Amino acid sequence: MVPSPEPREILDAEAVSALMDRGFVVVAVGGGGVPVTRAKDGGLSGVEAVVDKDLAAGLLARAVRATVLVIATNVPRAVAGFGTAGARPIGRVTAAELRALQAAGHFGRGSMGPKAEAALRFVGNGGSRAVIVSLRDLGPALTGRAGTVVVPGETPGESAG
Repeated sequence: MVPSPEPREILDAEAVSALMDRGFVVVAVGGGGVPVTRAKDGGLSGVEAVVDKDLAAGLLARAVRATVLVIATNVPRAVAGFGTAGARPIGRVTAAELRALQAAGHFGRGSMGPKAEAALRFVGNGGSRAVIVSLRDLGPALTGRAGTVVVPGETPGESAG
């Protein structure tokens, strides 16, 4: 089994930011990135590991001071109770509501769990919203008309739909 350490830093965040400043749309960390460790002398060495792409995406979004994090996946929305008779798609949701669903075990560790965690960390650190959405629905998601839209806050609101 290959370890999956939590990403701590995006080494090329400045390059990504420079490209964005020049008007480029940057698609990054889709594969999670190449895991490295930093030696005491500052040198970098590759390590055998898998970097979680969702947590890395959230970390990069914070590093470049993005206001919106989009996590493109193969499903239209996160689903509470996935695979059960009571399954319900999650539309707009506050961070507090999503955290409660996460604590109740609604999101699998290797599937929607890291996406939910990345969204929570992003809005918890000043992001205006995070969106979990299928690539097909990306356009409407950018205007809040598709996907699971996670916003900061503690106040319960509309969480399904």
